[in-house]
Amino acid sequence: MAAKDYLASSGKLQDEDVESELDDKIWNRSKLIENYSEERYFKLDDLLKQETNKEQERVEEKAEEMQKKYKNE
Repeated sequence: MAAKDYLASSGKLQDEDVESELDDKIWNRSKLIENYSEERYFKLDDLLKQETNKEQERVEEKAEEMQKKYKNE
């Protein structure tokens, strides 16, 4: 809020409408950032789960393949 303090000290926030509009802009920007971060987190979390499942399946298939191979020897 250093920018808001600076504007207030320079007399640019004397009008309540200007200060209210600035508060709204700050709040809107913070919500946009929060929503973006949250959305990005969930996308990355889903991607990690998908890749983990793929790797788990690959390992299980390889283990079965190795078991069959060594049983036949």
